[in-house]
Amino acid sequence: MPLTPEEEKRLREEIQRELEKRETTLRANKEQKEEERQRKLENQLREKIREEEEERYFTEKGYVKYINHQGLVEWLTPQEAEHRKKKRRSKRISSKRQKHQRKRIIQIVSNVGLIFIAGMILLFLYKFNPSGGSSNYGSLKINSDVPGCKIFLDGVEVNHFTPHTLNKISPGIHFVSVYKDGFSAWPPMASVSVRKNKTISTNFTLKHSTFLGEIVIESNLTGYDLYVDGLPFKTTDSRLRLPVGYHVFCVVKSGYLATPPHQRILVEEDGIKTLKFQLNPEEEIAYLQISSNRKNEYIYLDNRFTGIKAIGKPFPVKAGTYEISIRENGYLITPESRILNLLTNEKKMAIFHASSVNEWNTLHLNTRLPGAAIILNGNWTSLVTPAKNLALSPGSHYLNLMRGDSIYSSKDIMVNLAQLKNNNLKINF
Repeated sequence: MPLTPEEEKRLREEIQRELEKRETTLRANKEQKEEERQRKLENQLREKIREEEEERYFTEKGYVKYINHQGLVEWLTPQEAEHRKKKRRSKRISSKRQKHQRKRIIQIVSNVGLIFIAGMILLFLYKFNPSGGSSNYGSLKINSDVPGCKIFLDGVEVNHFTPHTLNKISPGIHFVSVYKDGFSAWPPMASVSVRKNKTISTNFTLKHSTFLGEIVIESNLTGYDLYVDGLPFKTTDSRLRLPVGYHVFCVVKSGYLATPPHQRILVEEDGIKTLKFQLNPEEEIAYLQISSNRKNEYIYLDNRFTGIKAIGKPFPVKAGTYEISIRENGYLITPESRILNLLTNEKKMAIFHASSVNEWNTLHLNTRLPGAAIILNGNWTSLVTPAKNLALSPGSHYLNLMRGDSIYSSKDIMVNLAQLKNNNLKINF
């Protein structure tokens, strides 16, 4: 039965009230979350100030900081601290000596056991499979029209260059990619099916990075600074010619905030793409200046990618409290993050230091569909998914994926291997 005009009017009014109620609830939840975030950052800032004042107070009185065996901070005289260190050192040496002796005994027993097991396995293989099982493998021949490309098998560099034949490859589906400085490969990744006692060939075509695409920058205002891949890009023209591949673009103007803050796109050969930015005036504006000895790290504010690198050049942000961090794979960043409270028209600087590390672990990264470009800490890598052994240094890293012009998430994913089960990460992309 059709609705009468009065019933339709009442229904529309009821739906309107429900939508208004839902909007009010969403706005209240958003404001509450923002208040909680600001309160958390302010508490962290207060705690940091308290620690700094405590350290200055005791340091001026001649005390030194000492971390006891419970991980707590004590302020001691230099003599007391040295006495504690000597006492702890003597205990550590004694404990290390005992551990070393136990470890040596365990190692001897383990080696004897391993030798016995290896001998039994070799005896079994010789008796029941004299060929050593070599017939259970296949071979994979990788060619490229430009020789000398690094070869990656299932996301792992195999320390060989094209053209090359990889032997003793287990049967099944494998993913192959190649990389050479100054070139982009097509296909980005090849899926091959390896069979027993068969040699499968796969070929890659490389395009030199001097192949260019055209970018047009459109904005409601002029006189802005353009950033490409996190660095200032000097140009007097709104039309740019850039190498093919993925790039990040930002526009920055004093007293204004850009919408969107940045754009990540794929520049294609002989293609033209238009990027539009809206520069909006902001009354409550402040300026951040982030510097690092490496100057290769992207800046993250509250774990959000900014598209600007830590080169020490100030850029505008909305006044407020921010947690600031930078990341680079293979480097330890000190401090890990900084919390700054920025007032209107105020400019503040945060300095970070990056030191190289030798400790590495591996991330096993997979996607629903293979061939997604991997973005690590804001920088594009030479790998595509699946990457079975993506080398990562300790600590947190920011990860994202792109396939063509489609990006997995507007906010980069924070990844810490210590929090992942078996170092596996599967993304539905």
